[in-house]
Order: sequence, then C-alpha cells, then structure tokens
Amino acid sequence: MSFKARLKKPLAFPPWLLNTFVAFGFLCCTLPFLVPQAIAQYLFVFVWVGFIFLLDPMNYRAGLPSLLGELERGSVRTMLTLFVAGIICGFLWEFWNYWAGTKWVYTVPYFNKPKIFEMPLYGYLGFMAFAVECFTMWHFTRNFLPASWKRWR
Repeated sequence: MSFKARLKKPLAFPPWLLNTFVAFGFLCCTLPFLVPQAIAQYLFVFVWVGFIFLLDPMNYRAGLPSLLGELERGSVRTMLTLFVAGIICGFLWEFWNYWAGTKWVYTVPYFNKPKIFEMPLYGYLGFMAFAVECFTMWHFTRNFLPASWKRWR
C-alpha cells in the first residue's frame, strides 16, 4: 500500500525566499532569549518552528532531504507522515505522562482548555512541529557525521 499526496502545482523557492526563511528561523530561535520573560512566554510557537525555518532551507540548498525539496517536487507525503507521527507520539507521551508518579503539566497561554491528559488540545500541534524539526535536524546534523554513520536513513 502506498500513500501519495501531491500538490496540484509544485512550488518554487527562489534564493531570496530561502534567505528570508533562514532569517525568520534565526529570529524565532533567538527572540525568546532577547525579550523580557513576560513577552517570551507567548513566543512558544517561535520555539516550535524556529529550527525548521532555519535548517530546512540549508538542507534544501545542500541537496539533502528537505521538506522544501519535496514541496518543489509537488509532494507533501513526508510532511503529512511527520505530522501524523508527531500526533501519535505526542498522544502516547502524554498518555504515559498522565499516569506517571512524577509528571509535567503544560500550560498554553490563552488555550489551556480543553485538555487531553495533561496537555491542552492546542498543545498537540507542537508535536507535529517537533516531528518536522527532528526530521530537519537529523538530516542537517547527519551531513556532518562520519561516513560510517551516513548509511542510516
């Protein structure tokens, strides 16, 4: 069984747009450290997406696996697969966390209810971003690993 998800029209990413993505990613990764905590606490979405915007364009330019490369080819398969994997992992993590003797409790500003286990419902969107971030970081860092590690896919 094969899952194929295609865009009607493949996307193009000119250099200026890639540069904008990298700059935005850098801003997302650094801004929460540069503003007062009263403001930083509302920038959690920046933390969720910062490394995606920072590293995926670099992967794309280096010819490494990237979501931008897939979108350029008209495919959204990997992105949708990562979203589903993130939701499944997030659900399992929160399920196990809920029953743990020592557990963490999340708060998402303005969106603290409804909750599934200890996580506000909107917080599960962060797991989708986390899965994409793991994909992006893996392919970025894998590029710097010794050749013997590169056979891992």
